[in-house]
Amino acid sequence: MTGSGKSQTLMSILLSLLTTHSADRLIVIYADFKGEAGADSFRNFPQVVAVISNMAEKKSLADRFAETLRGEVARREVLLREAGRRVQGSAFNSVTEYENAIAAGTISPRFRPYSWSPTNSR
Repeated sequence: MTGSGKSQTLMSILLSLLTTHSADRLIVIYADFKGEAGADSFRNFPQVVAVISNMAEKKSLADRFAETLRGEVARREVLLREAGRRVQGSAFNSVTEYENAIAAGTISPRFRPYSWSPTNSR
């Protein structure tokens, strides 16, 4: 379905998120499978920690990216589970419960299971 505006829609959504959420609330790894120039528009936002382009031509890069995402999801699940056990004796059932614990002051807002930097991702 080429030309239907999917890329433009996604870029509009991303721009909206980048302009309404700070880097402590949003972290973006911009992955472009087709090698389009859209990445340049987002490269300088502090929330964008990595730009990966033209992945369609580099299968090994796409596979590695998918594996990294799976690992990051698993890491966050463990951190949220451990935080819930420390705070309430059992795992949080949702991110909303975790956010409510921060709002109530029972967990430090500095504990961010979704923080990311190139040095802690290796």
